[in-house]
Amino acid sequence: MEPELQCPVCLRQLVRPVLLACSHPVCLGCARSLARPSDDELDKESVYSEADSGVVCGSRGSSAGGPEPGWVSCVTCGRPSPLDALRPCLLLERLLPLFGRASAPVSCQLCEGEPRPAAVLCQQCRVHYCSECQRRCHPRRGPLAEHSLLPAPAPGPPPPPPAADPLRCWRHPAAEYELFCAACDELACAECRADGGHKGHELHPLADAVKAQKTALSRTLQSLSERAKSATEVIHRLRKAPETVGESCAALEQAISDQCDALVAAVMARKQRLLAHVRQESQRKTAAAREQVTSWTGQIQRTTGILRFCIETLKEPNSVAFLQVGAALGTHRGHRWRDNDVVSVV
Repeated sequence: MEPELQCPVCLRQLVRPVLLACSHPVCLGCARSLARPSDDELDKESVYSEADSGVVCGSRGSSAGGPEPGWVSCVTCGRPSPLDALRPCLLLERLLPLFGRASAPVSCQLCEGEPRPAAVLCQQCRVHYCSECQRRCHPRRGPLAEHSLLPAPAPGPPPPPPAADPLRCWRHPAAEYELFCAACDELACAECRADGGHKGHELHPLADAVKAQKTALSRTLQSLSERAKSATEVIHRLRKAPETVGESCAALEQAISDQCDALVAAVMARKQRLLAHVRQESQRKTAAAREQVTSWTGQIQRTTGILRFCIETLKEPNSVAFLQVGAALGTHRGHRWRDNDVVSVV
């Protein structure tokens, strides 16, 4: 409800809300501050302060194109509204205590360190300035001369409400509202229709206009209720999402753990088979090496005996005796050392 309870002029919570002729709500004090003063008051005002330029100028020229004296231009739609048209907004007066919040004192938005109380609000910049920051950062000269500086809301009790009857027409104070103009989107009385102020416009009795707007509002509320219900369901699903994600992650972690355990078991089984094969090969090659050592040892012993016999034979001085033995030695000439007789044990 905060945007609906905010004044478009001072950007704060409405205080003494009043309705302009265009049906836009503003604070009573803001509406009075927006009103163009009379010609006598205009001659006394100065657009440029003496601290800025030292020249005092009348502000009549700067008000060209603005509302006439006693009129207010709505900052929302730009439509002019006479001060006499201000009517208390009874509904907002009743809703403010229910939905509104107390507004804090307005402080300058440009002060360095501890902010000072705001003195003015620039309607175009939407910034609150204290007197010093306004003179330094927002002087009333050059392109900033066209900006409207409004007095900042002052602390204290709100201004008294206007004396006008909110149920009577502001154009014809003696007549009560009886009609609603759909083209102008405003209330009207019978005299408004009679004097031609709403000529060619579609005027409805208040009861019919209220019924139509309540029907439209009910449809809007129903649509909003359905959207809120959908949003509630989405929020409910989102709140359950962490639990669902947790369950899914737990299942995934368990699956990964089981697969890794199975993979480790398969690797260990393969490891045991490979180790057993290595042990078998080691035993087989060790036995083969031992057999070869035994075989080659016997051959070396036989060869050593032959060598000794040959050496002794070579020492024989008798030729007949040597030749008789030489024929026996010839039977050992065919022995050769062969590499393929050795079985690889590596």
